[in-house]
Amino acid sequence: MELDYTFWEAKEGGYIGYLDEYPDYWTEGDTISELQNMLISLYSDIKKLS
Repeated sequence: MELDYTFWEAKEGGYIGYLDEYPDYWTEGDTISELQNMLISLYSDIKKLS
């Protein structure tokens, strides 16, 4: 599965990002790897609701 996403480093540390397909739903992680896992989880949750 390939998901396109946008992310940036937060001023207070860690990373913030969102799935390009769902820009209204942001998530965060302490590392890029954790952020990627959170984005996958977010995608899974969104798909369950649709």
